[in-house]
Amino acid sequence: MLATGLDRDGPVTFVGDPDTGEATVGIELDGGQAVFGASVVRNGGDRAVTLRGASLVGDVPEEAARLAEARVLEFREHGVDPVGAGPWPVDRYGELSVPLAGYRLEPGVELELLLVVDVIEPGHWRWPRNVLEYEDSSGTAFRATSDLAFELTCSPAATCHG
Repeated sequence: MLATGLDRDGPVTFVGDPDTGEATVGIELDGGQAVFGASVVRNGGDRAVTLRGASLVGDVPEEAARLAEARVLEFREHGVDPVGAGPWPVDRYGELSVPLAGYRLEPGVELELLLVVDVIEPGHWRWPRNVLEYEDSSGTAFRATSDLAFELTCSPAATCHG
């Protein structure tokens, strides 16, 4: 679980975050794992920060679908576009990305967040926000929040085993 009480302005922001809170990226699949990769963050500061964790925020029962892994990808460096949403792994994104926790985000760099979800039960699941927690070199903790929603549908006929 991520720490609470960290909402404060910091150097890392979500790029292209919707102003209305109504934008949604979604996928329908037959089970397994899905990835939400529509969120891009940028370090607009003049010093590196260390990423600590990420979460999807919503009223989704953990026994139905849950965050399995948080990864990051310097998509421009690898010449790929942000994935949006899809089954996991998608193309080469698994091999090109690295675990988020402990990643050092340099000034001016943009990263795609890859939030991998285990789909356990059939249903329609929605997380209206995603959160990134990080700290600067002095150890001050920050939280950046995006209102870009992720919707996931696993049909009742599917075999959902996350």
